[in-house]
Amino acid sequence: MAGLVGLTVLTDETVLGWVAVVIAAVVNLPQMLPAITEPGRLLGVSVPTYLLMAAASACWLAYGFLTGLLLISAPHLLLLPSALITAVMAWRSQRHHERGDR
Repeated sequence: MAGLVGLTVLTDETVLGWVAVVIAAVVNLPQMLPAITEPGRLLGVSVPTYLLMAAASACWLAYGFLTGLLLISAPHLLLLPSALITAVMAWRSQRHHERGDR
């Protein structure tokens, strides 16, 4: 990872920006995919954390649109819905566990 960042720094700041966009956009996918495929494994996932992540992402998305900075808003087009999906799936899983559902 450090090599990739170092390589992009030597080229152009726009390249580094787009590398950051891609990394930021997919940061939640490792948690979201199991949330969808194996919802029973979400008992330890913090719903408030993902709701806060979604709120912060919504703010950055709005800020990027309002300022016309695509590099700011782009990752949040994926991060916002993935944080919301993870929060909802974790909440459902935890609610079913508390009620004794399977």
